[in-house]
Amino acid sequence: MFQHSFTYALMISPVGNCAPPKSDACREVLPVFNTNLQRAQDLVEIPGYATMLNEAGNRAMEKAHQEVIGKPSGYTDDPEKNRRIRELYEKYMPEIMEYMTSEKAGYTAWGRMGHVTPHTVMVLGRDAEAGGRLDRILKSLLGGVIIQTWTAYESMAEDLHVAARKKHPSSFSPSAIKGEYYFRSEKTLIDAYKKAFNDSAINAAVWNPDSKALAMLRHLLIHKRGIVDDQFIKQCAGKNKPGKVVNPVVTDFLTNKEGDEIPIDGKLVFSLVDRLMTAGYKLISTVDGWLK
Repeated sequence: MFQHSFTYALMISPVGNCAPPKSDACREVLPVFNTNLQRAQDLVEIPGYATMLNEAGNRAMEKAHQEVIGKPSGYTDDPEKNRRIRELYEKYMPEIMEYMTSEKAGYTAWGRMGHVTPHTVMVLGRDAEAGGRLDRILKSLLGGVIIQTWTAYESMAEDLHVAARKKHPSSFSPSAIKGEYYFRSEKTLIDAYKKAFNDSAINAAVWNPDSKALAMLRHLLIHKRGIVDDQFIKQCAGKNKPGKVVNPVVTDFLTNKEGDEIPIDGKLVFSLVDRLMTAGYKLISTVDGWLK
């Protein structure tokens, strides 16, 4: 049971690892993208901080008992001592929490789900066993990170496309500025950038194995409950309906067969989120260099 909890260990790179853009469009889009990425990453801090709160409470209570009755735990029927224990607990609790969340304490991992640890399992009980309630909750949480991260990327790609044409019209043809664009599928997103920018580097930045892998898993979670179907397998292979390879190939799910449920764990989510975040920054910087 305890080892199972480490399945959810997740350490994501800090948001904001992108060079400051030069263009007005990219300067407008980047902070919004960062905010939306941070919202996704904030989800994974909930279990860590919940565990930390419990740990801090235990430490504060032990410290209060030690000071009042000379040992870290125990019972006293002295009203004055009990009052003093409660008083010291209220004093020590915020102090311990402040220390535990500091860089000095080295507890930064607590907020990254890396410490959905045996202690969390003991607090929440046997539900952390595979197939249990906690197992389902943590998978849902990680699935939420996938969904929110894709929303951040998709929204950024649309906002960047709109802002670039609006703020830098001299970089585009009149037809590109006035064109109608859609961004809610693989095909429309690719076509929107090809039609407006017509640049191979930008095409490669907007849709590649890193952006596609997370997008595909997000679609599978939303529409198929995370269960692999024939279409998913073909999309991983980059094939169109006739079977010709026309799009980026995704290798993250090669071992999964039709009917399998994609195992959502911290290792997979870290890889997909980290790569999509990097891909998003690459798209912004590539467009930034292209704009006049």
